[in-house]
This record gives sequence, C-alpha cells and structure tokens, in this order.
Amino acid sequence: MNANIHDRRIRKIFCLQRYLDILIKKIFITGAGGFVGSELVNGFSKLKYEVYALDKHFNYPIFENSKIIFYKKNLNKLNLSLKLKYVDYFIHTAAVTNPRKNLTKNSLISNNLSLTKKALYLAKKLKVKKFYFFSSTGVYRSDNSNFFDEKSKIYSLNEYAKSKILGEEIVRKFCIKNDLDYKILRLGNIYSGFEKKLWSRKNVSIFQKWLNNAYKDLILKTNSFKTKRDWTYVKDIPLVINRIINSRNTKNVKLNLVSPYIREDIEMMRIISKKINKKNNFKEKLLFRVKHNASSSLYIKNFKFNKWTSPEKAINQIYKINNEKN
Repeated sequence: MNANIHDRRIRKIFCLQRYLDILIKKIFITGAGGFVGSELVNGFSKLKYEVYALDKHFNYPIFENSKIIFYKKNLNKLNLSLKLKYVDYFIHTAAVTNPRKNLTKNSLISNNLSLTKKALYLAKKLKVKKFYFFSSTGVYRSDNSNFFDEKSKIYSLNEYAKSKILGEEIVRKFCIKNDLDYKILRLGNIYSGFEKKLWSRKNVSIFQKWLNNAYKDLILKTNSFKTKRDWTYVKDIPLVINRIINSRNTKNVKLNLVSPYIREDIEMMRIISKKINKKNNFKEKLLFRVKHNASSSLYIKNFKFNKWTSPEKAINQIYKINNEKN
C-alpha cells in the first residue's frame, strides 16, 4: 500500500516537472560572453528563461543562476553534438567586429559567415521556433536623409558591414527553405559604460571613450558636435527582444533595434560631464563634412515596447554602479 502511494507521488512529481519544463522558455545565445551577448544572458535569466550560453571566451560578468547553462566552445568548431534536444528561441550574436590582428581582419567575412551557417544548422537541429540574427545599422550609408530606417539603401562600406549583409541573405534563404520563423535585428549605436577592448574588438564605442576621458578629466572629442546618433542602452535589448518574441507580429522580418532617443554628440558629452561633476573641455575634429546619420525604425512601434531608457537615466545608472565598485 505504502509502495503504491510512493509510486503515485513519484509519477505526480515527474508529470509536474515535465509540465514545468514545457512552461519554461528555453533560449540559446551565441556570442554569450561578449559585450551584448552577456547582457542578453543576464537579461533573459531575469525574465525567467532557461538560457543556454555559448562562447569560447566569457569576458563580461554573468550572474550565477541555476537556469544558465554554459558551453565554453568555439561555434565554428562545434560538432553539433550538444546534449540538448530542443530550445524555443535562438539568438545569433557571435561575430568578429574590428579585430586587433590583421590575419583575423583579413578573414573577418569568411569567419562571420561560417559562424552564421553553423548557428543556423544548430538551430535546425534544436528544432527552434524562432531564429534571431543580429545584424547592424552599419549596413546603411548616407542617402541625404536625416535618419536611416528599414527602407534605406544598404551598402557594404567595410568588411564588417559586408559580412552582415551577406549573413542576412544566408539567414533569409535558409529559414525560408527550412520553414523557420526568423527576424533580422539591426542593432544601432549601443552603449553600456563598461565596454572592454578585446582581441575581436580593438576599439570601444565613442560613448565609452567619452566616459573614460571624463573620469580622467581629459578632453572629450568628436568629429562634429552636431553629429546625431541613436542611443540604445544595452540593458534594454533583452527587454525589447522579449517583447518581440511574445508578439504575434510575423510581418516585420527586418527590424532596426534602436531606441527613439536621438542626441547630438555635444548633448551627450555635456550629460556625461555634468553627471561626473567634471568641467571637461569639448573638441570637434571637423574631419568630415558629412555627419553620421542616426537610425530609426518604422516598425519597432508595432511591438508596443515603451520602456526605452533615456541617456540621462542610463548615465545615472552607470555612474551609480561605478561608484559602488569604487
């Protein structure tokens, strides 16, 4: 009698566990140890996803969480034999941007395309519901408009942009052929306040340069004070993607993942300097007459995400975290 009761309890626990496994969303992230990837891992774990994080180097801090499973592996050398049956969503962020070594720079396109193909085959093996490819608004070039949007012309000005343009086409063809729901997310001008120079990324963003110089009481420089940029706080990215994941919108395949906050360089310099309580000098190099165009999105509003962090609020958060560290 007691044995039967015990068996029934075991079966109930097993059934409950299977039910919970179905309820918990599983997401796989490549490039999980990088600048943006690590924030995706942290963000989605906070949103109660079970996160599978793959990268050969984990250079940024990731929270300790039982729902994060790490794969310290090179995606290009992965044999696809992971002990994992399926995931719901797959985000491919792994890419080389502006590497230190010329040898890596020369093979940037082939390397990034190889990573994309590997990610697609892995996603197919894992029976994912939705595939998200991280591209860049760097694929756009000036067309005499004030802002770039999803209808602007694309042009491969550099190797990285070319790798993204070609990668987008590979993703499109593969997903259509394999009946895989996908979106191409073109990320804009992202900042966090805690970027690092790495082998795959020899330069930090202009925001990080300004912030570093402000703390050192150095001059903050730009090509033109009137340059306008879109400013997307990195912590917003997992939140807006979560909104996209839970949306039934299947029409907008290509999205500029950019915040609505557009600021001139001189405005951002002043916000940074004021918050750090410094009286920094500002300087424009005037190397280029053509100003950088900011990116906007025609379609991101369709997903009804309204929690974008303003630069003022983001810089307050960054300043607070830096003070706590020191």
